[in-house]
Amino acid sequence: VDAIERADSGERWLSVEAHDPWIRPLLVDYYDKHYRQELARYPREVAFRGDIHALVEWLTQTSG
Repeated sequence: VDAIERADSGERWLSVEAHDPWIRPLLVDYYDKHYRQELARYPREVAFRGDIHALVEWLTQTSG
């Protein structure tokens, strides 16, 4: 809650950096954890796995 309150200060609200302290833990610690659990529960073919740089490269190669 403190991180959200710090982000909610005037023009700071419009910057991406202001939201990183609260949104990263939400995505990584909560959503990623549950996403991995669901993948393990219902296995299916995964088209791609990797970081953002590898994703950009993969998309460039597969769509071009």
